Amino acid sequence: MLISRKNFRFCVIAVSVIALCNISKIGQIVAINLLIWQESPDLGSVHSVIDESSKPESLVYRFWDTKRIPHRYIAISYLKDNFNEFPDFFNEFDRLLQESTVSVDNNVKEIALGILSYGNNGLIDDYIIKLLNDSDSELKLFTLRYLNSTSNHFLIPEIANLLNDQELKVGAAAASLLRTWTGNDFGVRFQDVVTNQYSSEIQQGAEGRLAKLRFGIGKWKKWWSEFADEYESKDFKLEEVVPSKVLARDFQLEDLKGDTIRLSDFRGKTVILNFWTSWCTACAIEIPDLIELKNRNGDDLIILSISLDGAYGHGANLRTFIDDGTKSSDTRGGAGLAEGDFYSSQSYSESRIRKKLTRLADKLQLNFSVLIDFSGDIGNRFNGQELPTNVLIDKEGYVRRRFLGSRSVDNWELLLSEIQ
Repeated sequence: MLISRKNFRFCVIAVSVIALCNISKIGQIVAINLLIWQESPDLGSVHSVIDESSKPESLVYRFWDTKRIPHRYIAISYLKDNFNEFPDFFNEFDRLLQESTVSVDNNVKEIALGILSYGNNGLIDDYIIKLLNDSDSELKLFTLRYLNSTSNHFLIPEIANLLNDQELKVGAAAASLLRTWTGNDFGVRFQDVVTNQYSSEIQQGAEGRLAKLRFGIGKWKKWWSEFADEYESKDFKLEEVVPSKVLARDFQLEDLKGDTIRLSDFRGKTVILNFWTSWCTACAIEIPDLIELKNRNGDDLIILSISLDGAYGHGANLRTFIDDGTKSSDTRGGAGLAEGDFYSSQSYSESRIRKKLTRLADKLQLNFSVLIDFSGDIGNRFNGQELPTNVLIDKEGYVRRRFLGSRSVDNWELLLSEIQ
């Protein structure tokens, strides 16, 4: 995890306090409070403090119960790495695991699946069903990949239902899993789903693969209509766990014109925070979909595209672009930028970054606001170091989704419809 200079100083202070006051409970308390107080504490520092604690389970819960995105990720990451250290693990952390299954953060949900798979606690099967029925196509794909290494054949009816998913890639992944589990083969291969460099739509020129894919999925549907009775559908009684509300605390950043924009300015509207950098190819891929999403929703949807160009961890040892035409051998593609549009991060300035982001926004005809997080503090608040990170905030100001990577416009629309 990348941290800002300010957070790094606090991590050093916290670890130093432990080192100097190792025999003092007061020293430990001070170090713990310093880490909890931070917007985005260093994962390694927190894990070290928990290891030194006489009551690690209570300390894990202290970080979890802050309800902050980085802190919850750190807490469940600790459990993933150390669950064998707790003799009564699944009883001690039952509440945390229950809450993690309805987390707003996809990273937490994915880690929870891994942890639950090690326990025979009756929660795993219900959780898999929840994930397979989630509106997020990437969560479905993650779960289908997980199931590839299992033999949970009682889930075949649930997998067959995904053949009708609106996302072709989910249908293809479901068909691939059915092939593994049943031995039938109707020619569907997940690798035939190819994404275009600048769009989440099926790559142009791949009509043949697309037709073959749809034909194969159609044959799977026909097979299921004939043999569904041979597969008993298990009755799942899903226990409803109320998700913890994660408030998106207010912040302010400057836009490309230098005007101050506050998150609270948009209370009453649905907001997407999109964390990106100019050199991030994956970020470039999702831009056309975000533009189309904004076109469809107009003023009802606010997209705040938050650039981390120049932020600690994104400016260091990377190249970002300027306007002097300096040639570079760095070919890591930004959003439609030429090879000569890059420069060494050591020579960047805020004014240059702002100027070139303005040029990029004009070139891409962005129809939403671009803000600049030079310090990286807001990015850290939402664990935005991996790019692109998207955060969906409802009209009341609560985070409802946080995930990595792009989504199709149709999938975005489905996610938005859940919180209207």
